[in-house]
Amino acid sequence: MLWYIDQYVSHCDLCVCTKAQHCLPVGELQLLVIPEECWDTISMDFISELPESGGYDAVMVAVNSVGK
Repeated sequence: MLWYIDQYVSHCDLCVCTKAQHCLPVGELQLLVIPEECWDTISMDFISELPESGGYDAVMVAVNSVGK
């Protein structure tokens, strides 16, 4: 019975959306600094474990934060 209830609650959209959070709130958001020039602030991330295509299964994402 407990397994059935757990499965139902974990797959019910209404239950998932209204479930109480068990962590502290994040707090106030901080403004990001606007870069002065192109390529002043960059970030990159790898998205891996994708379905293989052409022998590759990952993507590198590079973001250039452009100011003004």
